[in-house]
Order: sequence, then structure tokens, then C-alpha cells
Amino acid sequence: MTEVWTVLHSEVAYEGGWWRLRLDRCKTPADAVINAYPVLEYPDWVNIVALRREDRKVILTREYRHGSGQSVLALPGGTVERNEVLAGDQGRTAAARRELLEETGYLANDIRLIGTFLPNAATHSNRLISYLATDVSLHQDASIDDEAGTEIPLEFMAIDELVGLIRTGKALMESGHVAAIYAAANELRELA
Repeated sequence: MTEVWTVLHSEVAYEGGWWRLRLDRCKTPADAVINAYPVLEYPDWVNIVALRREDRKVILTREYRHGSGQSVLALPGGTVERNEVLAGDQGRTAAARRELLEETGYLANDIRLIGTFLPNAATHSNRLISYLATDVSLHQDASIDDEAGTEIPLEFMAIDELVGLIRTGKALMESGHVAAIYAAANELRELA
């Protein structure tokens, strides 16, 4: 087993709303000292592969992501709020239901955990918890806007079609969303 580094000193270099940059001075098991190792501290995230009741299509959002400079397909999801963190597994499940409803107007009538992932274990402190909902119905119009104040458009796609687009590079998505989609496709095959 790989030995962990010893943190000699930690300081917050930047704090901005829902994340902060921490710089750690670390000592490795080989006694090397790293003076300013960057760690991005985020709260845990959730996403949900949600299938509409009427046609079993995956509900997707399309949003501009400034880091990549592109509009990308995404699963509904977001940050686990502090009160949801304190509630443990039930709180994270509630966060997935909340994000689905806020972003899409759809309500998950069933929900199951399909995976927990590390978005970037080298530099990020958080986890991504992914869920599958196979019985989702429209409950209300989505009223949530993205951070730029624009409405979030929705797209609907069969999961096999989505997996095919990902495999051929025609659907560029965040890696945690791809992992959740593959986990959901596997789970759905096992349920069939």
C-alpha cells in the first residue's frame, strides 16, 4: 500500500463562494518536501441519470462551461448542501432529487446509488455521487437558470444512443458524467 504524505503546513490561498484553494506543504515518504501543493476544496457533488417514465430517455441539460469554452451535454446535478451532508446517505440522495427537480422540473419516483467517484484525486478534495432513477415524471416547469442567468435547455436521448455518441467522441461530457452514464447502462442491463 502506498504511504500517505505528511502535511507540514496548510493555508487557504483563495476562498470564493463554493470552493477554495488550499496550499499544503507536504513531506513524502521518501522525505522530499513539496512546498505548495495545490488542493481545490469543493463540497461533494451529485448527478443523476434520470429516465423519463413515458419513453425511458435520459434527461440531459446543455450548458456553457467556461473552463472548456464550450456548450456541453450534462446530467442534472450539483453541489450537496451543508444540511444534506449532515444527513449522510439520505441527504446525498435528497440532493440528487433536488437538483433533478430544480434543473429540469422532473421528479424522481425511484432512485438508487450507482457509483461514487473521485473527480480528480490529485487535486480535488471532493467526491461525485451518482444515482439512477428509472421512473421520472414531469412535476413542474424548471425555473432554475444557470449562473449566467440563462435558461437551461433540456435534451432527451436513449441511453444506448448516448453511450454510442460518447464512444465516438460526438458527445463531449465531463468525465464524472460519462462514468455515471456507463454505470447506469450497466445497471440497466442487469435489471433487464
